[in-house]
Amino acid sequence: MSLLNITAAHIKGAPKRIGRLDGSPVFLLVTKGGLNVILARYASGAKALASAPHPGIAKAMASRSYPDLIIDELSKSEGISLEHYKHLLGVFEDTTKRLNEGLEG
Repeated sequence: MSLLNITAAHIKGAPKRIGRLDGSPVFLLVTKGGLNVILARYASGAKALASAPHPGIAKAMASRSYPDLIIDELSKSEGISLEHYKHLLGVFEDTTKRLNEGLEG
């Protein structure tokens, strides 16, 4: 069982569609605690692609892990270099793994 049991009560606003991956919609979901999750929704369920405390970091991590990801939403400049956060990437990746464990069941 995942330690991250995020429910609708934890979500800040509606998930925002930001792009697509393999023909499936991709959303940015933000928790009330400030965790930004990039989430792909497939017919079989959802998959967390990346998570981080800033949407720019989450998008950059998702793009790095999923080269076919197309982010087509318009937003303020979020040009963030992962180089500045490389010491934290393991933590963010572990959080994403735990999110997926919760989604799987």
